[in-house]
Formats: sequence, structure tokens, C-alpha cells
Amino acid sequence: MNKNALITVIVIVVIIIVVIAVISYSNSQPTTPSTDQTQTASASPASDEAASDTATDTNSGSDTDGSSTDQATASSSATTTASTVDVSYGDNGFLPATITIKNGDSVRWTNNSSSRMWVASDPHPTHTDLPGFDELAGADPGQSWTYTFTVKGSHGYHNHARASNRGTVIVQ
Repeated sequence: MNKNALITVIVIVVIIIVVIAVISYSNSQPTTPSTDQTQTASASPASDEAASDTATDTNSGSDTDGSSTDQATASSSATTTASTVDVSYGDNGFLPATITIKNGDSVRWTNNSSSRMWVASDPHPTHTDLPGFDELAGADPGQSWTYTFTVKGSHGYHNHARASNRGTVIVQ
């Protein structure tokens, strides 16, 4: 019986060491985040009120390019240029924390913090509010990750590595 107990303890210790080694190795490996991931779920048709060609921060509330935002109908010949909005992640969280973009626009999160950033859809830790909106890995300081939004609505997100850091993307 003593021999079996000793073997069991040794096996458990070896398993614990292997698990710790795998976790340490995976956290120390540099990752190259994707430069673009697109949500593949279909979006609702364009509304009669279209946002300007330039995404705006929710605090500004105005178009920055002076273009008209009134459209009676969406025309297949009328093309709008998708834009990319930048969000900075620092040691105190996301800045700006809330942004408003057009359907089809992208958001690029740049990690300007001293630790790893992992952008993912709410809720933490399941990331199920907007399937596909999940970096699936981390971005080291200096790296960025871009996601293209194709589903209208208000999409909460967080840093999976530090879930108290949160933000919202409103897609019109």
C-alpha cells in the first residue's frame, strides 16, 4: 500500500509540473495578432439614416468631413469607404472607452500598456455577446489587433487579461 501511495504522489507531482510548464511556455511565447478579422454573421440592411463616412467618437457628435448624412435610399451604386478607428489600451484601460462607427468599419486596438492586452466580446469569460469578436490570444505591448464590425448594435468588450478594463463599440 505504501508503494502505491508513493507512486500516486509522484504521478500527481509530475502532472502539476507539466501543467505549470505548459502554462508558462504558452504565456512567454510572442504572438502575432491578426491584422484583420471579420465577423461573418449577416448584418441587417442599411437604415435610411446613414452615418458620415468618418467614424466619430461618441463625445464629439459631429461629422469631421462635412459630408451630408441624409440618404433617402441605399443604392448599390453608392459606395462608402469603410474606415478604421483607433483605440489605445493603456495601463488605465481603453481610450476612448466608447466609440460609434458605421456598419463595416473596423476598430484597431493598440496596446500601449506595460502588460498584455486581449480584446474580447462581453461577457467575461465566455465572450458570447458577439461571436467571433475575440482576439483569441494576447497582444504584447506595442502590438495591435483589428476587428471589422458587421453587426449593428452596442457591443461591450473587455480586456480578457484584465476584465475590469471595459469598452463599448456602437455600430450604426
